[in-house]
Amino acid sequence: MADGKTYQGIAPSHFCWNEKGVLVSENGPAQSEKGLLAARLVEILDDEQNAVELPDGEVIAVRVENMVDRPTVISPPKPETAPNVLVGP
Repeated sequence: MADGKTYQGIAPSHFCWNEKGVLVSENGPAQSEKGLLAARLVEILDDEQNAVELPDGEVIAVRVENMVDRPTVISPPKPETAPNVLVGP
């Protein structure tokens, strides 16, 4: 985070990349591994900090120098086939 503290949360694996820019597997990296997490820019706070929304919904301030372009496109897994449900009269 911008204040130097560590933020810990949860995120689906399709929002996470390892240090080499490869999407992590469903088992994910060990907690001690560094990597990248997808975030959405919410607001430019100043020349050094931006507010970003994380996949868990939290909005935090991060240092601009720690932001990079996403290594790959985010591709959520396809939903499992489920029966259709009749709706309407």
